[in-house]
Amino acid sequence: MKEMTKEELQRVGVHKYAIFREAQAFLTCAGIAESLLTGVGPPSPRGLERITDERRASIRAKLHLPAEFTIAGRPQRNALLHIEERLVSWSKSGGLRGDFFTSPTVIPDVPAAVMILRAFGEQGLEFSIIGEKCKLSDVETSLRQLGRAAEIAVTRIIEEWNAKAMAGQGS
Repeated sequence: MKEMTKEELQRVGVHKYAIFREAQAFLTCAGIAESLLTGVGPPSPRGLERITDERRASIRAKLHLPAEFTIAGRPQRNALLHIEERLVSWSKSGGLRGDFFTSPTVIPDVPAAVMILRAFGEQGLEFSIIGEKCKLSDVETSLRQLGRAAEIAVTRIIEEWNAKAMAGQGS
């Protein structure tokens, strides 16, 4: 196997951190969307109001989303939000620890996987934080469902406004 040059190693390192950055941003956006729809999430900062449960129910109804609608990847979002809590057990002595691992296939289901802080499996679009694994494609499916529901709702609202405007012109 050919040894990699310093430049090639740097590119790979940048690529790995770009993957993590993008996955983290993706999961953060998913968490914000779920929090808006379900109220599950961190408490509001002092002095700021949360959306009421009635308002959330109204939004879900307008989007024709079931009350139990959730966005996939919640354990991984929690792992990212509370990574400092996981670092204590991850950093304890007893074995090699890895910061980041990428695989062209999937993240292996082996005990050593929990010793890797962040892992990405390209084949299954798997992402893991200290062994807490999800498929980013499942999160994407949830977000696409939400996006389609929003498009349909916006179209329906515009059609209702247009119908009201046309009715108002005819009188």
